[in-house]
Amino acid sequence: MKIDILKLLDNNKIKNIIIEIGELGEKNNTPVYIVGGVVRDAFLNKPTADLDILVVGDGIHFADIVAKYFKIKTVVKFQKFGTAMIPLKDIALEITSARKEVYKKDSRKPKISYTDLNEDLKRRDFTINSMAVDIRPSFFGNFHDPFNGIQDLNKKIIRTPLDSESTFFDDPLRMLRAIRFSSKLDYHIDESTYDGILKTVERIKIISFERVRDELLKILATPKPSVGLLLMENSGLMQILFPEISALKDAGFY
Repeated sequence: MKIDILKLLDNNKIKNIIIEIGELGEKNNTPVYIVGGVVRDAFLNKPTADLDILVVGDGIHFADIVAKYFKIKTVVKFQKFGTAMIPLKDIALEITSARKEVYKKDSRKPKISYTDLNEDLKRRDFTINSMAVDIRPSFFGNFHDPFNGIQDLNKKIIRTPLDSESTFFDDPLRMLRAIRFSSKLDYHIDESTYDGILKTVERIKIISFERVRDELLKILATPKPSVGLLLMENSGLMQILFPEISALKDAGFY
């Protein structure tokens, strides 16, 4: 299936960057895709300033190629994860190697191995973020949606691509992200996904306060923060993370 992703995007600068990076990918025999939020927001006709590029191969090396092309001298690299951040004006550009992650029970630090597109899409948080579009000129617009993210967008559902308990076990912060997307987009959290939150809620304790704080602030910045706060309360996350805020519910503040 092909889609005209450029027609869906409203940011001309992002459109041009996508075209240029796709050309660099083809020139360097590197499969390259846009993935995640930029694809989701394009289908929702929402503006975006974030551009996530997925590379099947060496993402760090490809990031150096991209940075050289755009004449960017400083590239922030996370070698272990095969990820690089390139500061472009008004655009947050991230380039990542397609990877697979395996987690131990007592750690948030995964064992990383590099893989293909479909395996990478499996590790992502929600189906609406597990869509990718090939941007190489010869394959431009080839759409990859192995977990029916488009269907869930249309049905306004937040759902994990794989088993929800495993998804939240691997990265417990995803529980808060599910709630944030529900609050931000006014979407319903799928029953099995919500059940996964209930079963793994205690694991949120291993997440740093800074990451939790950042997600809470994003929830509070959504159009309906009360939706997010109630979901946190009803799932048990609020009592674990912010018992003082949980007490406000009993006092009738939300």
